[in-house]
Amino acid sequence: MLWTLLGLAVAAPLPDDGLVEILSVSEAVGDARALDVVLIALDTTGKPIVDLRVTSRASRGTASGWKEVGPGLYAFVFVPPHLSVAQDVNVAINGRTPDKRLVNSSYMVPVLAPFPDALVVKLVPDFVTVGQRMTASVQVTGADGAGAVRIETGTGTVTPVVALGAGTHRGLYTTAKVVDPYVAVIGVRDASGTGPASAFVGVPVAVQRELQIPAAADEALVVRIGDRDFGPALGGPKGATIRVEIPPGVPSATLIRVQGGTAKEEPYPLQFGVSNPPLGFLPLPKQVAGDPGHPFVLSVKHVGPDGKPDGKATVLIEASSGTVGPVAAKSDGLFEAEWIPAAVTANTPVKFTARLVADAPGVVMETMVVPARPAKLELTADTSSGKVELAIKALDAAGLGLAGRKVECAAAGATLVGAVRDAGGGAYAATFQPVVGSTVQVRCRVRTPASANPLRHVVLVAGRPVVRNDGVGEMPVLVASVDALGLPVPNVDVLLLVEHGGGTMPATVRTDINGLAEVAYTSGIHATAVRLTATSGRVSGGLSFLQV
Repeated sequence: MLWTLLGLAVAAPLPDDGLVEILSVSEAVGDARALDVVLIALDTTGKPIVDLRVTSRASRGTASGWKEVGPGLYAFVFVPPHLSVAQDVNVAINGRTPDKRLVNSSYMVPVLAPFPDALVVKLVPDFVTVGQRMTASVQVTGADGAGAVRIETGTGTVTPVVALGAGTHRGLYTTAKVVDPYVAVIGVRDASGTGPASAFVGVPVAVQRELQIPAAADEALVVRIGDRDFGPALGGPKGATIRVEIPPGVPSATLIRVQGGTAKEEPYPLQFGVSNPPLGFLPLPKQVAGDPGHPFVLSVKHVGPDGKPDGKATVLIEASSGTVGPVAAKSDGLFEAEWIPAAVTANTPVKFTARLVADAPGVVMETMVVPARPAKLELTADTSSGKVELAIKALDAAGLGLAGRKVECAAAGATLVGAVRDAGGGAYAATFQPVVGSTVQVRCRVRTPASANPLRHVVLVAGRPVVRNDGVGEMPVLVASVDALGLPVPNVDVLLLVEHGGGTMPATVRTDINGLAEVAYTSGIHATAVRLTATSGRVSGGLSFLQV
């Protein structure tokens, strides 16, 4: 959009000192990670100003560096401060043009509280025993907001998960219905499923079992498992019965027979069936786009019988659809593989399985693959028949056609005849009957199914690059609420602000079931660059366009 601005023929004079203004940033986060802030510089005729020399500053954080990134476009580096709560930070520039005219501009940048970059997970208490203590709390710290974490467990379940505030979530872990000891691996991640905040915890799950051991009436038996002794129990006609707790990874016990003051030890095998391996997935988002050009990393943790990371294993990862690449061993028992989702035309569940041995039991994770996101619409009009015959192409990020989509078109100066038609292969067609004497404007868009993932971005899109500075001109602005993958999040309340420009727009808007809303900015009377800001909870977006 910025490059488009510079190709315009400006329709009205600019101020006597030209137009030098900072443009909106899409998102600034208080995590000290740098971002470029862009400045547009035009002279009184609308031509780019070259060789501009200015200095930049920030009320908090730093603003430094200065580079010309294109004709009339400049940028400096803004490093936001470390923040725990959102705050507006003033960034500003001042300097001179090549012909010695003073220039200056300032911008109150909304700096967001950072999303978590680390999580901590632990079990409270740190053990469970099938037949005795079947549940325990999974405590996750470091993630703010309701629904801010996803939890995946290799064996057993974690539900429900609630936010307690102050960055703490709790989930209830319940053991699987088994008779053999096992190790559960619980993975947690920020709810977007794409950020760096993640953690694992291994949960050794013991089982209670009654051992019926042959013993004479004058014998007493003790069973030693690890560092714990169970018993004594006296023998009888049916032997001795001893209730024990067996932790995972212990194939045999020591049986101690006490008779007549003499104790003798002998091995006692503990018989077990085949249980799920001590593996666990790091959660993916609830939904991912079936876009082969955007792979995901599958992360699996392997632990030992004590629940601690163990990298001495060979891990196999499979997917019910898409392609899984080679599995690579990382540090601390972590194994990773790249998964390329398959292209789909409808929501399709996919199941991932991690195993230690082919065809052996494994742990499972599921997610939903949704159709790839539209990236572009191409419109071509033919008016030779007296009507507007519109050819439409819906394309993904790789330029491939998207078939079976819902395309909607609206027109000013014309009426849609019938409905938009699907011509196959990502091609669509529509016919419009023009109103005599009117100029026809047609706008089309592709509907995308709503996401089950949490909100991550609010995006503003201008209907065109310029609005007249006559106090009555209107600029259509599309508001989109999307998740971390760019999929629409429905029914989001958004606060809107005219940060610079002098015009007006509604203070609030709610996106629809498709994560979209449209508002109008009514222009001010000054020739300048408009800055708009949209905020919802802890995310925000910005937009700039010319008002001349």
